Amino acid sequence: MKYDAVVVGGGIAGTSIAYHLSRHNLKTLLVERERELALHASGNPMGIASIYLTKHKSFESDWSLECHLELRSLLEGSEMNLLTKKKGIHFYLNSENKSRYLTAAERLPIDLVTYKKDEFEREWLFFPRSYSFSPREFCQYLVQLSPNLTLAKSVTFENFEIQNGIVKVKTNSNTIETELLFLAKGEDMQKSFPFLPFQKVKGQILILPFEAPETYLFGKYLAPIPGKGSILGASYREFDDSLNISENDSVELLEALYETFPEFKEKSDLKWSARVAFRMQMNDRRPIAGFAPKQDNYLESMDQIILFGGLGSRGLNLAFGTAKHLVSYVLGKSLLPRELMPNRFGSKKKKSSLGTIPQNLG
Repeated sequence: MKYDAVVVGGGIAGTSIAYHLSRHNLKTLLVERERELALHASGNPMGIASIYLTKHKSFESDWSLECHLELRSLLEGSEMNLLTKKKGIHFYLNSENKSRYLTAAERLPIDLVTYKKDEFEREWLFFPRSYSFSPREFCQYLVQLSPNLTLAKSVTFENFEIQNGIVKVKTNSNTIETELLFLAKGEDMQKSFPFLPFQKVKGQILILPFEAPETYLFGKYLAPIPGKGSILGASYREFDDSLNISENDSVELLEALYETFPEFKEKSDLKWSARVAFRMQMNDRRPIAGFAPKQDNYLESMDQIILFGGLGSRGLNLAFGTAKHLVSYVLGKSLLPRELMPNRFGSKKKKSSLGTIPQNLG
C-alpha cells in the first residue's frame, strides 16, 4: 500500500507530526518499533510543558511561547478532557535567578504568569495555565484524534531510498512506498545522517510515594502523579549509555528536593523507585525541523525526507506547535524559522530568519 506520508517514531515528536498530517487529509502511516507509543519518553509518567525563560528576548523564548500557546489550546479543549494532567506550574525564584526570571516574565502576556509567595516565604513565578501531563497518554490521544492515520507498532525502520520520485521505506517486515518520509526518532536520524550533531543525554528520575500538592520547577522538577505519588527529576549525563541506576544521582535529586522543600524531609524514610531514560538533543539545544540535507556540506536538501527531533528536555512544550508549523511548511503553506532547519549546521554565513516555501508539494 502507498501512503502520502510515513512517520517513523511514535513518541511525542512523531505522534504530533502524524496528528497534523492527518488534519491535512493525508493518508499517513505511523511506524513505532516498540509495542506501545512513547514507551521510553524521558518524561514518563508525568512530564512538564513549561515556557522557556531567557533574560533577554531570544528566538528560543519566543518560539517556546508560540508553541506553548498552541499546546495550551489543545490541552484546554474537550478532546483532551480525559488526559491525566495537572494545571499550574510554579517556578522557583532564588537570589541567583530572581532578577533574570522576573525580567523574562515581564515580556509574557499577563494571563500567563504571576508572582507568588508561599507560606514558607519562598518566592515563585506561577504559570496558571501551564501543565504537567502524561506523555504516553498524550501520544495515545493524538493518534486517536487523527483521521486518515494507520498505526504500525513493533515495526523497526531500517533504511530508505528514493526511486523515480517515490520514497521506499524498508522495515523489518516489509517495504512501504510513500511521497513523504518524516524521521522523528533521534537514533534513526543519527543513523541516516551521522554528520548531524546529535547528543544523547541520560536522565534519571525518582518516583516518590507521596503526592506533591503542585508542580514545581526548582533546578529539578517535582510533579504529582494523580493518585500514584510524584515524579522527581532529572539528572543530566552526557556520554553515558548505561541503564544502570546511579546512587549518586538519586542522592543529588533528593538533596535538591530537601534543600528547596525542607518540609518534605519528614518523608525521607519512605521508599522510592528510580528509572533511567534517554533523550536526544542538538548541540545548540534547538530542535531540528526541516528537509534533510543530501550530504554533510548542507548545500542541498532532500525535498521528500523531513527530520523532526532533537527536542531535549523541552520536548513536551515544543513538539506539538513545532510539528504544526513543520507540516504546514512541508506542504508549501507557510514559512519555517531557519533557526530550526538542519542546514543551520552547515554554514557560518548569516541567513534570514525565515525559510522559503517549498515548491510542488501539497
